Amino acid sequence: EEIIHLCDSLIRENPAADSNPGNHIDFVFKCLNSNFIHENESLLSPILALIPPLASTSRESMQKVPLFFLNGLVPKNEKEVKTFNIFEKPTSLKLLNGFGEFLLTIPADERGNAIRDVIFQQPFITDAISYLQKLFPSDQGRNSKTWKQNVDVPSLPSLLKTLAGMVSAHKPTQTLLLDKSLIGLLLELSTMTSAQSIGELASLVLQKACEEPSVCAESIKEAKD
Repeated sequence: EEIIHLCDSLIRENPAADSNPGNHIDFVFKCLNSNFIHENESLLSPILALIPPLASTSRESMQKVPLFFLNGLVPKNEKEVKTFNIFEKPTSLKLLNGFGEFLLTIPADERGNAIRDVIFQQPFITDAISYLQKLFPSDQGRNSKTWKQNVDVPSLPSLLKTLAGMVSAHKPTQTLLLDKSLIGLLLELSTMTSAQSIGELASLVLQKACEEPSVCAESIKEAKD
């Protein structure tokens, strides 16, 4: 694990010194698919943290990131793909959680937002928001049976990590959060307790959304008041 952290530090310090980042990011993806990593989850976060500095070196490398996760999370049957929601029926919870963890490692800067821009073009964020609103109907509330049951949905932590990682300093994602009903949903969710720490993760989404530069911080503040 210390070696992985050292590699991460070296790449972030001088990304131009890596002469072949494309091959290295492919190697990281192979590691993420290996049984060794699946059996040693403590290594997952440091390995995922290698992806942003490697991906930020070129547009080609950036394009590889969402494609890697999409290929692992979307069904192979073309008929299913049209109506498929990545979070509603995940083909791999481990990979989905890995995607959420990866997004949390992306820095809130220009290079990080270049990666977010590429990911934003894929269905991850729209799928996350539509499924979140399906799980927690606005005409009900945190005391309803539906809400209490759905805080235990297995893919919910990954969904909230995805939103938290994408909304950080990223205007296109933040704009989607300007929906008052969605802000209200997240505020309600942040007060709930569950074995999956859903309240804390919902709070993290709101916290990241308010970090400057932010186009939705004022709307969130007004909703809290």
